[in-house]
Amino acid sequence: MSIVLRVLGWLCVAGGVAAAVALAVLDFRLRAFRHSEVALWRYWITPFRWQEELYHGQGPQLVRHIWRAMGLMLGLTLGGALLLTLAG
Repeated sequence: MSIVLRVLGWLCVAGGVAAAVALAVLDFRLRAFRHSEVALWRYWITPFRWQEELYHGQGPQLVRHIWRAMGLMLGLTLGGALLLTLAG
């Protein structure tokens, strides 16, 4: 049983890493949709720049995907850590 928990734990951690990579790619793509009239300081702190009203075009849709990827990353990595802890 312990080996199954370890394998599932590492698969969850690997999925969390994949979600983190997707998050970084989405964040990079989001830069193309910035509004020109918004002050640049609003984009400095990462979680605060993921607001739909700061972007135009496909930006709001990318913001929703970014928050989903963030939730997936956190859920998978914390779940994987929990499984690895339970496996001992």
